[in-house]
Amino acid sequence: MGGLDVPTGGWRMSIAGFDLRTHAYMTAGIRELRHTIRKRRENTLMPQRDGKRGNEAPLDEIIASLRMTFFGDADRAGDPFAGNDEQVGLDDNLTYFIENVVLAPQDEFGCVEAIIIDPNDDMYTFRIQVDDFIPGDETEDGPIACAAVLTVRVPSGRVTAEAGS
Repeated sequence: MGGLDVPTGGWRMSIAGFDLRTHAYMTAGIRELRHTIRKRRENTLMPQRDGKRGNEAPLDEIIASLRMTFFGDADRAGDPFAGNDEQVGLDDNLTYFIENVVLAPQDEFGCVEAIIIDPNDDMYTFRIQVDDFIPGDETEDGPIACAAVLTVRVPSGRVTAEAGS
């Protein structure tokens, strides 16, 4: 098998049914998505008084930039590309990811399903919007690869475990 040596265990994530940790590409970390809490707060100006009156702050949406790395020496299953052409392999892996994750069919709210599985196999299922995908330059030496950033949004403002998981 070629490509990335896919680690087992640890935190795993999928978007629109596609794993983000394969032999062809992987997410560097999802901590920003798992632990970010944003609140939407508007305190009220009190006329002719100092300060403001505090108001409750509901959760706001989470926006996270997931760092990824794409490889060109193998497909998602770890099979080398025909002719071992890493440039073609990298382009194929990027195209596959764009078509199946970035441009995945969305619901009426512009969302797709996302799943995070923690090291204890607890599952977090939530709706996510895929905003931007920006691939970077290729590596200069070694296997052909490129870094990328996938920007996602959780409109509900919270990633929580499913009941009974």
